[in-house]
Parts: sequence; structure tokens; C-alpha cells
Amino acid sequence: MPNRTIAPLLAFPKAIPELPILPETILENLSCYTLEGGSEDVLKIDVVFKAGTLYDSYPLLANTTLGNIKEGTANFTGREIAETVDFFGSQIQTDISYDRAEITLVTQGKHLVSLLDVFTDVLLLPVFPEKEFAQYVKRSKSQLSVNLEKVEFNCRLLLSELMFSGHPYREQVSVSAYDALTTDMLRAFHSNHFSLNDAYVLISGRGTATAKDALAAALSAKWKAQASSLRDTSAANWQYSPSEKRSRKADALQSAIRMGAPALSRNHPDYPLLYLANMALGGYFGSRLMQNIREDKGYTYGIGSSINVLEDAAYLLISTQVGAEVTEATLHEIRFELQRMQTAAIDAAELQRIKRYILGNLVESFDGPFATADRLKLMINHGLDGGYFSRFAQRIPHITAEEITAVSAEFFNEKRFSLAVVGEW
Repeated sequence: MPNRTIAPLLAFPKAIPELPILPETILENLSCYTLEGGSEDVLKIDVVFKAGTLYDSYPLLANTTLGNIKEGTANFTGREIAETVDFFGSQIQTDISYDRAEITLVTQGKHLVSLLDVFTDVLLLPVFPEKEFAQYVKRSKSQLSVNLEKVEFNCRLLLSELMFSGHPYREQVSVSAYDALTTDMLRAFHSNHFSLNDAYVLISGRGTATAKDALAAALSAKWKAQASSLRDTSAANWQYSPSEKRSRKADALQSAIRMGAPALSRNHPDYPLLYLANMALGGYFGSRLMQNIREDKGYTYGIGSSINVLEDAAYLLISTQVGAEVTEATLHEIRFELQRMQTAAIDAAELQRIKRYILGNLVESFDGPFATADRLKLMINHGLDGGYFSRFAQRIPHITAEEITAVSAEFFNEKRFSLAVVGEW
């Protein structure tokens, strides 16, 4: 039996593939990527649009458009769409981020042809019926009202205001914003931003070549040429200066804390260094913030830090919720750990543990065609080449403690961070 008290030696991962970044063109300008793999007859088709919240001309418009896109089309009611997809044991999923919106079909390959008529209707021909829209608005207003009572949700909005004031990345929501939305606005947003001219398709799983041809035929039967009319966001350059803002919520039992500062994008040569430093600070359960503020002090159930990389910005984020009475003590300990990262070299055992964790997670993120497709989407969206993750994996084992201290001194300086606190203190 192996001695499980001794960790295995750090080894280079041997299964980080170089991914195909050269697409085929289907229809006129629609790029299509394929990733063949898997042992089961399952396919996933992701259609990715430049239709994220960045392109909102009015608060909540992008989210509401995507949230109603399956509620009825030119040829199917929302109920018919749901029943057809359920009958074949499949799913049509939607997802939205700051930069992109996705509509995804997951199905067995043998059912693909039976579902393409419905799926392409959802992509190209939604009608946004009034009844379903009114029900969506009612549900969303109720959920948002609940969220606006939570210190964590309000702290997220507050930090977004501090970090992205005057920039389209700023998150702005209100219950009253739903009252100004109309189905005409949703149709206009769909027409302007869900254009296949500004989209790409990624097909992963078994039988991707056949699926690509079938999808192209189904789309061509309904597709009409659309001019690109994306909102111009290039003039809204991110101009950041650190600031602090607190919002008191009477009788709150907890306070929410968020700190943010500019970071590096993935294509920067020092990104692996910052990634590893952030992992040590608060990126996993054994991190310094968790060990200090959760395990030692018992101030919170969880605290973490992350590098959030958007297509036009990147920022460090530290977030937690703590008992109201220990708000200031928690801030003191966060600052202590930021300072410790800058001044005390990480020891060899901790450094090796973090490297194992990063490389293990990286290998797992390529486990199967669907997970690999998620990596490929990230690379396409951020303009990375096919060997990016392979080079990243090769860089991690050679990072030194001195490099971590140096990058921490540059990026973990407390004066760079904006601070948002909501609750009692």
C-alpha cells in the first residue's frame, strides 16, 4: 500500500494538448471550430455571440433578451420548444458574461437532426412574446428585490462602481429598470447583437463533421444577411484609480467585503507568476487567507481571491462575508496577508503544494471534449494561440519563490486596491 502521508513528486503534465485555432467557414462569415472526442454518442454545439452585458444600451437589456430567447419563435411556442427538447433528452442552455452570450445545444448525435429546426429557430427567429416576457419580468423583479436585501449582492455592485465607473463593464441593476424594458427593445437587441456575422460555432463530442454539415444546412434555410451593428465600446477605455466606499445596512448580522485592483491579462508573460501568487494568497482552500481568517480566526466560512480576466480588462478580487463585529479585524488580516506576500518568501513546501494543485486542475480542465471545448472558447475569446495552455503548464514548475515575492510587491500593494464594504462595522 502507498504511504498516503507523503505527497507524490511534482511532475510535468503530459496531456495538455495544443488546440486547433483555425476554423472552417460555414455560410458566409460564420466560423466553425470542431473538437472530435469522447466515447459516447453525445454532441455539444456552442454558438457564441458578442452580446454580453458590455453591449447594454440600457440596464439589464442583454440579460433579459437572452432570458427570453427560448420563450417562443416564428415557428414554435415556448412550450413546444421545451417539450421537444425534453422528449429527446436534450438541453438548450444559455449563458451570458460581460463580453459574450452563448446558446448551447447538448444532445445525443442520433437526435441532432430532430432538434436542429427548434435550435436554429431559437438562434435566429425568436419573437419575444408579450405574455412570457411579462412573466419573466415579474419573476426577475421579485428575485432582484430579494438580492438587493443581501449585503453580498450590494457589495458586488458597490465594488463594480468603484472599479468601472464610466465604463460599460460597470454592473448597474435596479428593480425599476425592468419597467422600461419592452419586447421591441429585446427584438432590436437580438437583431443588432445576435448576428451570425459576429458569432462563431464550436462543436464538440462525437460526429462533429456530420453535425457541422447538418447545422450549416439548417442555418442556411433560415439565415438572412445581417450587417454588423455592434455598439462601439472602444472609446470607453478603463481609467482606474483606487477608492473606498462603505454602505451601512442597519441591523445586518454580517458585513460583505470586496477589494479589487487591476491585474494582468492571460497573454502577458508574467501572468503565470501572478496566477501562482494569487493561488497562494486566496485561490484555493489551503490558501493563506483561508488558513488565517477562516481556520485560525474563525471570522468567516469562506474567503478567496481570484484573477478575473475580461476581454478588455483584468482585475484581482478579494471577497468574503464576516460577522459584523469582526469587519475591521478581517480587513486588518487581509492587509497583513497582502503585506506578507510582498515581504516574506514563500517556503519550498508551500510552493510545491500550490504547483501540484495548479497543474492537477489544469489537466482536469481538459478531461473530455466538452471541458476541452471550454478551454478552446477561452482561447478564442481572448486571442490566445493553440499552444497557450501547454506553455503555461511548462512554466509553472520553474517559477521561483523570488519571482512570487517580486510580482506580489507589484500587484498586492494595498494602495492599489479599491475597497467596498456593506453591512455593519
